[in-house]
Amino acid sequence: MKKAEVSTQVFLYVMIVVVMGAVLLLGYKFISSITRNSDQIALNDFKDNVAEKITGVKNNYGQVTVEEFNLNKKYSPVCFVNTESSPDLSNYPLIKSSVDTGSKENVFVMSNNNIVASLQTEPLIIAGNLLCINNTAGIIKLRMVSLGYAVNLSQGK
Repeated sequence: MKKAEVSTQVFLYVMIVVVMGAVLLLGYKFISSITRNSDQIALNDFKDNVAEKITGVKNNYGQVTVEEFNLNKKYSPVCFVNTESSPDLSNYPLIKSSVDTGSKENVFVMSNNNIVASLQTEPLIIAGNLLCINNTAGIIKLRMVSLGYAVNLSQGK
């Protein structure tokens, strides 16, 4: 084997390693971006479904229903607030800040003590004016009762 052939083979192997490394890196980045996008889509679906169900229940006076909403376990807790009253939000300073500024948002999705999403729904009536549900199984269960002017909300069984 000649020296020129050896150096050509070494160069070829180095190029193969570089190309394989680039393919693996790009593949990893692509898969991680898909995961981030799917989490955001699932979070948006949760927000849309909660708002839709609460509005649907409110518009049917006397209706009682228990609904299940799927949500990634990394989003916990999910808090529902009666913004028409003065709930004790001392354990949730970011929610308190939002409510104190006059925001009408009454559903807050948390992760690592940060609000990752919030939305405004129909008026909510909640015992204690605050309902925070820990999302341990990836499912949030809510019991909703239509009062006509608002929805009485509690944790579903």
